[in-house]
Amino acid sequence: MDEQKRVFTALGYEDYDRTETTSAWFVSNMNELKTRKYGTRFNPKMNKVYDWVYEHRDIIWDTPFEEQERMMIADGVLTPEDI
Repeated sequence: MDEQKRVFTALGYEDYDRTETTSAWFVSNMNELKTRKYGTRFNPKMNKVYDWVYEHRDIIWDTPFEEQERMMIADGVLTPEDI
């Protein structure tokens, strides 16, 4: 029987926090994202959206989804056509 190698990858706090934050944001906005062009499966803009969400993690929970999108447009992450 061959011995399997174990691969260990340590996640830093920021990696873990980013994943938790963006996952929670996605789940809480899942219904809205289904209706957005940028929310389609495997859209490369989602990485920029996730970066923006993590950068603004302190305010997103108290900011309505549509306002977040307006902020993303103002910051150049999305365009009105992406909505």
